[in-house]
Amino acid sequence: MKLEVPQLDPALWLRLNIEARHRGLAVSELLLEALHQFLGMPSVRQQAEKPTDFDRLAGTWTKEEAAEFERNTAAFGNIDPDIWA
Repeated sequence: MKLEVPQLDPALWLRLNIEARHRGLAVSELLLEALHQFLGMPSVRQQAEKPTDFDRLAGTWTKEEAAEFERNTAAFGNIDPDIWA
């Protein structure tokens, strides 16, 4: 669906272009995100970045906890040739 916007004043058009460039978006993408935000809806980009069930766990271990996990699971990488012969 296309939407036509009446004449924008030059200052608004300039600001839209600057903000779009700053965010790495096209002006049309910026306007769509702004409309979604204004209406309290998640944008397409926000929907794509929706966290998974595991994202809340990422980065929650301390270095010590991670090292302990690595030590405790190191044997899992060993292959018993008698089993696979």
